[in-house]
Amino acid sequence: MNRSQTILLIAIAMCGGFIIVLSLMNWVEFQEDDPSVFDTPLAGFSFTLGGPELSRIQGAIELPDAREQGDNACTCRAGFGDGYITAALGAILLATASAAVLIRSRPAAFAVVAVLASLAAVAIGGYNATGIWEGVGARSGDGAFLNMTGDVTFELFTLTAVAALGAVLGAVVLMTAARDALERAEEEAEEGELEEAGGWA
Repeated sequence: MNRSQTILLIAIAMCGGFIIVLSLMNWVEFQEDDPSVFDTPLAGFSFTLGGPELSRIQGAIELPDAREQGDNACTCRAGFGDGYITAALGAILLATASAAVLIRSRPAAFAVVAVLASLAAVAIGGYNATGIWEGVGARSGDGAFLNMTGDVTFELFTLTAVAALGAVLGAVVLMTAARDALERAEEEAEEGELEEAGGWA
C-alpha cells in the first residue's frame, strides 16, 4: 500500500468519525403550520428531533401512540431512529479504514467495504434530507395538538455530503489499487518473457 492510499484511508476514517457525530445531532426542526392562529403565550411552538429519534424508513406513528410520548410528542418520532443506522455505518467506515492503515495490505478489499458503507449512509441520509416532514405535535404545557411541519437542519445535509465524500475517496483507493495490481501483473509478465528468452539463448 502506497503513501497516497494511506492518506486517502485516513481521510475515509475521519469521514466515518464525522458521520457518527452528525448522526447523533439534530436533524429536523418542527414548527406549527400556522402559529399566528394561536393567541397564547405558547404560540410559535417548535422543537427539534435528532437522528436517533427520527425515521422516514419506519414512517409516522399513529396519533394515539404519539400522545403517550408526553411533552413535545410528535407522530414523526421513532423509537429507533435512522440516526442509529447511519452511526453504525460511520463506525464501520472508521473501523475499516483504520484497519487498512494499520495492516497496510489489501487496500482494495477494505475500500470495497468503505464504499458500500458510505453509499448506504448516503442513501439513508439523503432519504431523510429530501423528505417532507409532517406530523401532529403535542404541545407541552396546555396539551394542545398541532399540525407540525419540519425543516431539515444543516447537520443532516452535512452528514449526507460527508458520506458521499467517503464513497468517492473509497472509489479512488479502489482505482489506485487496481492500477497497482495491473502494473505488477505487467511487470511479472515482462520478467517471465525475459527469463524465457534467456533460457532459449
